[in-house]
Amino acid sequence: MGAYGFLRLSLPMLPDASRTFTPMRSPLSIIAIIYGAYMALAQVDLKKLIAYSSVKPHGVRHPRLFVLNQQGIEGAVLQMVNHGITTGGLFLCVGIIYERTHSRLIADNVGLAAPMLSMPLCW
Repeated sequence: MGAYGFLRLSLPMLPDASRTFTPMRSPLSIIAIIYGAYMALAQVDLKKLIAYSSVKPHGVRHPRLFVLNQQGIEGAVLQMVNHGITTGGLFLCVGIIYERTHSRLIADNVGLAAPMLSMPLCW
């Protein structure tokens, strides 16, 4: 929603401010990418792992958005759509794993073949 807000509100309403603050966005984007990666590595819960790994695409998306040309904006929109679909699918997978093993901890879900094959696919 943040990138969509920039796209629909910030860029059309404040184009001069967008151009002025564009150089500050690159270091902040690099910080977001590194922070998201390290926080995702430190998680022991699958749901938190997916949530923190979702920080990184924002760091990649914002420089594309503030290139202020058509290709950059189209690339950012495509990445927003792709990120929404894949993150939703990952959360669905974590929900299925939790339903079958009753734990979202990574250490408890080693060797998922037996719990996944023992139950039917329909709920």
